[in-house]
Amino acid sequence: MDFAEPDVREALDVWCHGNLPTAIIAVEGIVAMRLIEELELRGIHVPE
Repeated sequence: MDFAEPDVREALDVWCHGNLPTAIIAVEGIVAMRLIEELELRGIHVPE
């Protein structure tokens, strides 16, 4: 399921420009799952 895939990718592009955030709060489980998937595609392992 691709929930708001472009939105998640765009948000991470903004958030990950420069320093990584120390935390991201997702309001829904599916959004959290998409964030984790996108972060791992970028070589950032959650919860590291």
